[in-house]
Parts: sequence; C-alpha cells; structure tokens
Amino acid sequence: MNLRGIGGHTTSLIGLAEFTQVLLPSGEEKEIHFVIAKGAVHKVLGSPFLEDNNIRLDFSQKQGEIFSYQEAYGRRLCMPICKPHMLGWQTGPPRRMELCSMGKIKDWFSKVKLKEDEDKSKAKIKSVFKSTKKKIIKR
Repeated sequence: MNLRGIGGHTTSLIGLAEFTQVLLPSGEEKEIHFVIAKGAVHKVLGSPFLEDNNIRLDFSQKQGEIFSYQEAYGRRLCMPICKPHMLGWQTGPPRRMELCSMGKIKDWFSKVKLKEDEDKSKAKIKSVFKSTKKKIIKR
C-alpha cells in the first residue's frame, strides 16, 4: 500500500503500529497509532494528537516552521522544525495542488459537526418530551 503526500510523492507503507506508548515532555504517557513507512519520509502528526496535547505548528517567513508545546508550569517550549535558509525549503504551493482535497476535508468536518449538533438537539428534545410525558401521566 502507498501513501500519497500533498506534494504528489508516494511512500510505501510496510506496517501499522497500534497502541504504542509515548512519553510526552510533560511526563504524561499517551497511547498512539502510526503507520510504518519505508525509507526517509516526512513525519505526520495528526490533528487529534496535536489538539489533545495543546501542541501548535506555527509558521513565519523569517523563522520558518515552529513546533510549540505548553509545559506544565505555563511556559511554551518552541522547537524549529524547518528553517527558511535550509536547503530544500519550499515556499510555494504543492506541485499537484489539484489532488489536494483540503476544501473537501473542511466540508466533511463541518457536516460531521452539524450532525453532532443535530443529534444533541434531538436528544434534548427527547428528554424534555419524556419528562413532560411523566408529568402528564402522574396527574
């Protein structure tokens, strides 16, 4: 199986590591899943992992891409991932932009959010209906 990046490159996947314990800088242990790829490839950290651990990826033309993590005592630890003056730095869009589906992904997430909100509303209406029904029966 191959994984295709947003730039159009492909990487062979050779396995899946599930329920792997990872020790975070805060001392907390997390259980994560990741794919194992063949050769030197870019690392991908999924949004759920980043959000759960209050991790940000920031970018500036001057400093490059920065990975930042909130430490337990309030200070934010920042680590540069890629600096603009390094060989291979690309400031342009991915070469096969037509294959990128970020708009589709955003649409999908908004549909999921709407569905969750709709389900919550239905559950609330059902609970109000049940409590009203109980009051009517008691009278």
